[in-house]
Amino acid sequence: MVLKLKHLSKIDILVAVTCIVVFALTQYWFQYQGVLGESDLYRVLVGMLDGYFSGSGINSDFQYGREFSFGYILALYAFAPVDVLRDPDRLIRLINDLGFCFSIIGIFFFWVSTCIVHGSRAALVALLLFAFSPVMLELGTSGHQILLAFAFLFAGATCLFLPVAGWKLVLARIAGSALLIIGLCVRAEIFLAFPFIVLAGIQIESLSTFRRSMLINILSPTAAFAAFLLLERHIVPHTTSDGPGFFEHFYRWANIPPGTIYLSLGAGIATGIAATAIILTVTYRIYSSDLQTAKRAVEQLISPIALILFPVAFWIANPAPSRHFLLAIAGFSIVIGCAATNLTSLGTIATVLGAVSLIAANQVLSEAVRRPLLNMNAARSLYVRSPQDNETFTNVPVGFFWHHHSTLNLRFQSFKNIGEMVRTSCDGDILILSDESEQIFSRLYKSGTPVEASRSRVEGFHAFKATVKDRHFAFVVKMTGWPKDAVATILNQPSFANYQLYADPYLSSIYDKTGIPPDRLAKFGCKEP
Repeated sequence: MVLKLKHLSKIDILVAVTCIVVFALTQYWFQYQGVLGESDLYRVLVGMLDGYFSGSGINSDFQYGREFSFGYILALYAFAPVDVLRDPDRLIRLINDLGFCFSIIGIFFFWVSTCIVHGSRAALVALLLFAFSPVMLELGTSGHQILLAFAFLFAGATCLFLPVAGWKLVLARIAGSALLIIGLCVRAEIFLAFPFIVLAGIQIESLSTFRRSMLINILSPTAAFAAFLLLERHIVPHTTSDGPGFFEHFYRWANIPPGTIYLSLGAGIATGIAATAIILTVTYRIYSSDLQTAKRAVEQLISPIALILFPVAFWIANPAPSRHFLLAIAGFSIVIGCAATNLTSLGTIATVLGAVSLIAANQVLSEAVRRPLLNMNAARSLYVRSPQDNETFTNVPVGFFWHHHSTLNLRFQSFKNIGEMVRTSCDGDILILSDESEQIFSRLYKSGTPVEASRSRVEGFHAFKATVKDRHFAFVVKMTGWPKDAVATILNQPSFANYQLYADPYLSSIYDKTGIPPDRLAKFGCKEP
């Protein structure tokens, strides 16, 4: 099925290009320097470093998320210079730069694909609301793999949506399928957007046209997903896990109520309210309109609604962090863009002002609910208040973007400083207790220092050991052994009897009941490894 190109306006296109430039400048200004913007990224960082130094590559036991992100890992090993792969500071810079570049590429193809299907006015509104959503503003300042996958997803969607025929259509389908395969290998969760691709431009005039359009549209996503599964089976090492699986570990029915908050704040409260009101209004009109009008409304909105429903259904029981809802937020933006085109007769300036008002309202409302939400979070958190000013440190973008970003930056810089301190330890054997162990550990690799590392378990706690020259380090992730007391457990371990101990001061929990004895406290500031 070939989509017909919707109405394009030069002024809409000019304003959209300006928005992309403004987004790029914003991300460049706020981009993280010397640190990564999320704890999971440090797990990726440590996996890359260990894979290089151990020579095991993607087979390293430290590789994080390789089952659903093996293409990203292999691409870094294949294309990154050796001096980058062996130095955490250079690798951090590369990861953040990739995120910056692909965040711009992603929103560009998101805009182009929406232009093709819904027209330039709807695409302009969708671009504004998505690019300047609270989640995207923060996500684009670092280098999460979903940014790269999102770019390949919508580049592939653009190829599949192109209004071409004949041999050009064949080439577009091949290119689109290839881009979807790459996107899946970079971050497999984009498969949740495949119903959106299948339903874009669907025809429901009759049962036969519906079947034909569905069958044609489903070919590329199905082929891409099958190719991904085949590649994953032959590339990724599969080992038997002695712990709970992904769903058993992360999914909880109790997460659904707070998950709605994560989604609302990630998309923006005003954006979420507007999109919900539009969906309800359009649903009512579909039921009250004649058949042809109802069919046109369904054809237009069924794909962006699918882009909302499938990711939300998949992630709502595992909502943290809010970037899990990135695809759903894109769907909200398209729904509002379609409404701005079809339910109003506003010009470009008025439409842009309306979108900007929603963006501003998102920031104001997020700041308005910041204090009560953080108080609620503190009341149910297992962590005690840290000495650091972490008033907006949560897995959801709450509060003004710039305040939230600066607080996260301060937090990650603090743990980087701990890592630098650990490198100067006076003791030959030292054990670190922290729930940000990967970030602290990564500093041992500074300036290309070779590190021998291995994973282990200590009475249910996840741990890993590292050897740098003649010095030995051990790291224990406290939260993995809750409700056990980490310090008490370590003090009772004969294998760590010669280790001096250090617990980071920022992530103390209610289970930390035992203090480190004075004679076991680590000392710092003597030497570097």
